[in-house]
Amino acid sequence: MILSKISMADNLDLLSSKFVFENTMQYSLSIRHQPDGYSFSVKDDNGIVMAVKHLVSEKNYIPDNDPLLNLNFNKVTYIESGAFALIPVSLFSPEHAKIFMPLEKDKLSISNIRHCSIPDNILMDNSLIAFVSNDKQLPQQIKSRLSKDLNTEFSHDALLLIKMAAMIDEHSFVLCELMAGKLIVLAVNNAKISAITSYSVNTELDMLYYIMEMYRVLNFNPEQVKLFISGELTLFPFRNIVKDFVRFHDVITPKNISDDISLPNPEYFSLISYCD
Repeated sequence: MILSKISMADNLDLLSSKFVFENTMQYSLSIRHQPDGYSFSVKDDNGIVMAVKHLVSEKNYIPDNDPLLNLNFNKVTYIESGAFALIPVSLFSPEHAKIFMPLEKDKLSISNIRHCSIPDNILMDNSLIAFVSNDKQLPQQIKSRLSKDLNTEFSHDALLLIKMAAMIDEHSFVLCELMAGKLIVLAVNNAKISAITSYSVNTELDMLYYIMEMYRVLNFNPEQVKLFISGELTLFPFRNIVKDFVRFHDVITPKNISDDISLPNPEYFSLISYCD
């Protein structure tokens, strides 16, 4: 399907002027299931982000015939959110996954358990991330998008955060990602993952509580162990609060974005996939 540049731009939050519509078979599409909807990002063959879009479910948006979903891509990655567990490879099986994971009863009958591998050189060896895939509940257009491509992968929020953690040059630290109503916290101690978990949050105090609880449980000294923050930066009055509890803290800013895209708000960071 050939689309005009005008119609494409009208339906995207951010679109690079270098986006070549006739060349999308060289691009990769990531679809990330967010707590408040879906996020799409498109990378070119050099790994540069060329387009970003976010659909908020509260707007009752139905993505039928969405221009981005009708283009052809070299690769499509669907990034799930929700329940997950880190399971040693030696113990992984569908039966073990059900034991390890905090599954909700209603999801067992409508969902599949999938997994994605943690690269051998990233922090924790010989483990898999098992997660509940809600692809049966996806809007029809997204399901069609996933089913029509031969090169389709499934991933999870947890893997994104682990890969982000692997880029941090610290021996011990805490990394968190803020999303709409959700917080994911990962802790690294002596260059190994000590914990990664997610929480439902409603206020900045909720976020502060769970982060500081991670420090307490792991005996991390908040005067020494650095906190890294990513995600929806509209929540970042939170940073003014956390500075009174954690001495060293920093925000992870977007990378690999086309130089002609100007992010109007830093919260777009959480819409951009680092899965590849």
